[in-house]
Amino acid sequence: MSNKLPHWNCVASRLVKAELQKRGIKYAELSNLLANIGIEQTPANLRSKLSKGIFSASLLLQIFHVISADINPSELGVILCGCEKSN
Repeated sequence: MSNKLPHWNCVASRLVKAELQKRGIKYAELSNLLANIGIEQTPANLRSKLSKGIFSASLLLQIFHVISADINPSELGVILCGCEKSN
């Protein structure tokens, strides 16, 4: 398995997007949910960060908190494989 940064950016991006999609949460709603806990992120800013997979671990945890994400380790494995194949 490669430790290249773009590979892990891909994993981060796909992981968050998959969790949002499962819950039917759009960027505007995510922005509002984050604002409810004092985190200011515009929908456009979130879209940009998530599309590139470049965001802090803090933001990742904040997103998972506000959407009540429960990450399944087997899903992470699928995402890892998908990102390896796309690089």
